[in-house]
Amino acid sequence: YTPVIGQENYNNDKFNGISIRGFSGAHLYGGKDLTEKVNFGYAALDVRFSWQPNKENEWTRDTGFASYGVGFFSANIGDPEIFGNPNALYGFVNFYLSNPMRKNVFEISPAFGLTYNLNPYNPENNPLNDAIGARMAVYFNMNFGAAYRVNREIDFLYGIDFTHFSNGRTFTPNYGLNLFGFNIGMRYNFNRLQKEIDSDPFTTNVIAARFKRPE
Repeated sequence: YTPVIGQENYNNDKFNGISIRGFSGAHLYGGKDLTEKVNFGYAALDVRFSWQPNKENEWTRDTGFASYGVGFFSANIGDPEIFGNPNALYGFVNFYLSNPMRKNVFEISPAFGLTYNLNPYNPENNPLNDAIGARMAVYFNMNFGAAYRVNREIDFLYGIDFTHFSNGRTFTPNYGLNLFGFNIGMRYNFNRLQKEIDSDPFTTNVIAARFKRPE
């Protein structure tokens, strides 16, 4: 194993990380009946599993070695008897906006998927909910943030984001739910080869956990 010690990008595990983030913010509501119900904002938890391509091909050339993955989103957006407790499953792409040599790297991440567990409008049981007319809806999120490298495997994440739930007027009413706020969290970059080669936490024989993108 000695020849690989210190080499860049030797750690070629494509599955590279897991992140956990907390969200908080306010509703951007365009209707009338829910005005008082959305004044308290929202809170959410998000978990993402990501893959980092590390070989030059059409995808990496066109996207600047963007990572991609799947995630799970769970939110408390207000009174559950009106809104439900929405969860979402989605796919995302993470585009890097900063030079790979920086310790703090800016990122932009669009995500698209399916929201479920909503409590839709019902003229008898839920007449106030003019935002969502179905139990399931499209999930869209756009996050602009950064990852600050804390140590060999851990990044501190922070950013601002916009989230939208809508069924595209396949059911009405459908003003949609729009959430805008901030988020913070941590990302762990897996480093399986480090443990195989030298598991001593104080070793100087280090295999990089992160893929070093070309400039």
